[in-house]
Amino acid sequence: MTDRDTGIDNSKSTQSTARKNTAKIVVDRPEHIEIDVSSVSPQLLVLSERFSAGWTASITDSPVPILRAEIDFMGCVVPAGNHTVLFSFESVSVKTGRLISTMAMIQVSVYAAIRLVPWKTFRGGA
Repeated sequence: MTDRDTGIDNSKSTQSTARKNTAKIVVDRPEHIEIDVSSVSPQLLVLSERFSAGWTASITDSPVPILRAEIDFMGCVVPAGNHTVLFSFESVSVKTGRLISTMAMIQVSVYAAIRLVPWKTFRGGA
């Protein structure tokens, strides 16, 4: 069950077809999940990872929408064939924190430059 229509027709699915579909987790880090998927028809890939707005997904370097699956998990539709699916997480608070930290470092650097550089040499003073 997903939060919207996936466009996948499961009426033709059989057990022999299901055995040919594979998904192997290659990388599983807190903010980066990479999965190699092989399927004979379009499939819904569901991760038991909590759905959150900071997650993005791409299949072979092309962005795809993330679906809310099974109420609180996330997933995406994977086309037939061999693909690498990449899930990445970067929350708004992380981006905001990175921006604030960068601005603070610039301010500290400017302040240090003003306080530590002997400005008399630049003004022509003695």
